[in-house]
Amino acid sequence: MRLILPILFTLTACGTTVPTLDNPQSYMGVAYQYIGYEERANRRELKAFMGIDPVRFEWCAAFANAALRESGYIGTEAVSDNPLLARSFLGYGEKITTPMQGDIVVLRRGNQGWQGHVGFYVGQKEINGVLHYALLSGNNDKTVDIDWFNTNRVLGIRRPTSATLLRHQVKSLLVKIQDDQQSLLLARYDQSQHNLLAP
Repeated sequence: MRLILPILFTLTACGTTVPTLDNPQSYMGVAYQYIGYEERANRRELKAFMGIDPVRFEWCAAFANAALRESGYIGTEAVSDNPLLARSFLGYGEKITTPMQGDIVVLRRGNQGWQGHVGFYVGQKEINGVLHYALLSGNNDKTVDIDWFNTNRVLGIRRPTSATLLRHQVKSLLVKIQDDQQSLLLARYDQSQHNLLAP
């Protein structure tokens, strides 16, 4: 929580414009709820949310995927064999060049080709003449936090599309079908019991 107000104040004070998506992204709201959660102090809660142990695994991608799934979007398991990697988001949704609030930013990290970091775009400003993005991300120094990242580390910017909402729509349809089938089966069962008991 400690970085939200300074960042918002800085964005306002510097006259930095923070474009927003037409429809506020519910996954951002989900992610904001976890700001300040630390991998050891909040291990149980984070594990329940992400489905992995944050102490044992790198978890920035798991956090982003969990926030997306909680909001009805599919995660990167739909586009990658390694959804726990930050770089799995490079094939997710739509490629973007100018980020808007809620877009997914993938960063370079470490010396290995598989390494990276991923977070949700919050805003931007220049620091010592160099453009930086503010990202809300998990596993930022073992915490869910908002921090500034040099844009020279950016590998890609992605935006969830309506196609990535398909999971939510299909799930709702399946629930309706299951409810209808269950009602039909119960009605048939009741009818069969009635026929057996009929004189």
